[in-house]
Amino acid sequence: MKKEVDFLKLYEELYRILPNRNFQELMNVCYQTLGIPILVVDILYNVLGIAPETPTGDPLWDYLLEHRGYDSEQVAIMIRDGIIQSVDDNEAPYVVDWGSQKDHPKLQGIVRINNIAEAYVTLNCTSVEITPDLIKAMDTIQSICAFFLSGNESRGNAFHIYQKVFITELFSGRIRNKAQLAGYFNDMNERYNPPYIVTAAIIPHKKGHQLLSVILKSSQMLCPRQLMLIQDNVLYTLYYQENPFKENKGFSTALNELICRFGARVGVSNSFTDLLDITVYEQQAETAAVIAEQLHISDRICLYRDYYLPALLLPLVRRIPKESYIPRVLTKIQEYDAENMTEFFPTLKCYLCNMKSTAATAKELHIHRNTLLYRINQMEELFHISISFNDYETLLHLMNCFYMLDLEAACYPDEGESY
Repeated sequence: MKKEVDFLKLYEELYRILPNRNFQELMNVCYQTLGIPILVVDILYNVLGIAPETPTGDPLWDYLLEHRGYDSEQVAIMIRDGIIQSVDDNEAPYVVDWGSQKDHPKLQGIVRINNIAEAYVTLNCTSVEITPDLIKAMDTIQSICAFFLSGNESRGNAFHIYQKVFITELFSGRIRNKAQLAGYFNDMNERYNPPYIVTAAIIPHKKGHQLLSVILKSSQMLCPRQLMLIQDNVLYTLYYQENPFKENKGFSTALNELICRFGARVGVSNSFTDLLDITVYEQQAETAAVIAEQLHISDRICLYRDYYLPALLLPLVRRIPKESYIPRVLTKIQEYDAENMTEFFPTLKCYLCNMKSTAATAKELHIHRNTLLYRINQMEELFHISISFNDYETLLHLMNCFYMLDLEAACYPDEGESY
């Protein structure tokens, strides 16, 4: 059934309720005018307004009516079906008629503030044809909802406005001295005291921006002392006055559950005390998240302190040819193993990684100590080297070689020569 919209009536009703900025009143007016069920939710799918306030036969819709929000299982369905991610792919309003919505098509509107999605408006179009009139009406309703949200924000105190400017300037590196810092603190009448921790949350696929907004909203309740900013498809968080990863026993568990649910990864910087150094620790946090993703680490919360060496050496793995850092003797050993079915190369690597402990090496390789000593003697005779490696630089060079080869194998398992 086609739906013709009486725009004059719609505009008159919208104009009448504008001063109240009441979402439920807005939904009631829209339903009475359009005759189509309509709702508005925040990005965590908490209901701001819904009409009619009676069941429609759409399971997800009726669940919202009863519970005033979706639980994590319903949100997971939205993610699985690509509905949340579609916000980044489509210019609203757009039609949702796939996944869990296949039998109950909807016209989806997005409410954006500063180009960030803050709410969704949905028309339940199960029994009507989606026409240009409905799309035009939805566009108008989106604008009214944005007006309501921005109006509610502007009516808040100046502290939140200063806070948003402050965190943007801070993470952008534009607060460079103590006088600027003191100025913001005075404007906000607030102090963000040390210790500080920075985290960076990333979502590997390119369409993760909207999910980062959902994580931002969801994680605000996990810790009272945090400032958050989405910038360049990374969600940065500054924790202040405490290290919640140490002092709050349930924090890491709750954060891990949240980011796993949305397929994110979080890098965590070292603790620091000077807020003017934040760009250093911002980079630490992002580096930890990115490297852990490259190395296919299973942990979703990654501490930078565990990634010092990869942070130093991983950028060099593809920049420097192997021939420029791997000594010829290692290549000869690897070639000899391939030709003679020996295991000198992994034996040497294990021996060095165990700091030349024959007992630890034999245990790790599951061989007798005498077998290990025999292999070492053979390597010394065949390749004219001294396995004692008492020279510090030689030992460090070889260990770096093995480490870089491991990094390359972890990052690019299907590429390159096998060592």
